[in-house]
Amino acid sequence: MSGLSDEAAALSARLDALAGVPDRDEAARALEDEVLPDLRRWFAVDRPIEALESVERPLKRCLRALAAEPGPVRRAARLARAQRRLGLLVKRKSYTLKLAHPLGYAVFLHEPGRGFSFQRHLEPKAEVFHILRALPGAFAFLCDFATWRRIYEPEALDAWLAGAPDPRFDAVATPVRPGDVLVVGSGETVHTVFGCHLEEFATTSEDRVDRLHDPNAGQPVPAALGHARARAGLAALVVPPESRREGRPIPPRPLPGGEAVALAEGPVTAVRYRVSGRTGWLRPAGEAAVSALHVLAGRGALRLGDADGEEAAIPADRGDTFTVAAGVAFALEGRPAEPLVVSEQRLPADRAFG
Repeated sequence: MSGLSDEAAALSARLDALAGVPDRDEAARALEDEVLPDLRRWFAVDRPIEALESVERPLKRCLRALAAEPGPVRRAARLARAQRRLGLLVKRKSYTLKLAHPLGYAVFLHEPGRGFSFQRHLEPKAEVFHILRALPGAFAFLCDFATWRRIYEPEALDAWLAGAPDPRFDAVATPVRPGDVLVVGSGETVHTVFGCHLEEFATTSEDRVDRLHDPNAGQPVPAALGHARARAGLAALVVPPESRREGRPIPPRPLPGGEAVALAEGPVTAVRYRVSGRTGWLRPAGEAAVSALHVLAGRGALRLGDADGEEAAIPADRGDTFTVAAGVAFALEGRPAEPLVVSEQRLPADRAFG
């Protein structure tokens, strides 16, 4: 814990102690009732990202121990309620706000004309980007590493970002619009997205990337980028009426009480639900998977269940986020006048919270 503040070190020690408690039900109770109030106070302050992640890492270790191992509904309900009260973690960067769930789901609120570094993955990592809002000039840049090495010139790329035409970069940059889905699954893919508000579904929340060109390097984080801006940004998000992959609309799949749109399947499963009634079980009991849920619109309830018939219901309102532990089933319940719109990221339990 070298280099941590006393408060961060104390929180980290408590979380690591909970991860080692043999009685997982008791550990989940202690997390919700005893540790969570202090966690909420810690994460509610606008902090440098390094300080925030110093406590996020032991939180993920704790959740890996408690949520990735199948258990009863009462434990899963404690973990889901705890995540709802904690909310998305606000990570402040010079060009964006990253509102992150510990499983790897995040909402990014890019500043106009700003975006990720031009990067590729150094370690196995899959990402799915779902564009929610496209600001003027928004674009995605994707090419293979061989093309990147052939076309890359630092000064020319900076000039292109400043508005100078360059056919080399124009050829691999694509304007984006709300509803577009982009999948990055290879370490050979150089990518970035500029000028958007978007969802990211990723196999890890860690930034394990090779930053090949970083226009954000050395830029300070504006004081205005913090929790207040994050709350306003989430409240202003509009759910796209349709989603598209490679330019083609993704047809919704009818469900009892609503519909589901499969944004991506593979290393990471990304689904958007729109629910105006009560669905059946959207993930069966016994599945060795962990889900992050984020409510984009509406209000209703999250229902948890197991093979023995035990159930629990938790209110679900716009902006809420949940962790659904391995082994339990979940369903959603919405209202006809105010449908519940929920994004799900699902990972195998053995890869959760990496």
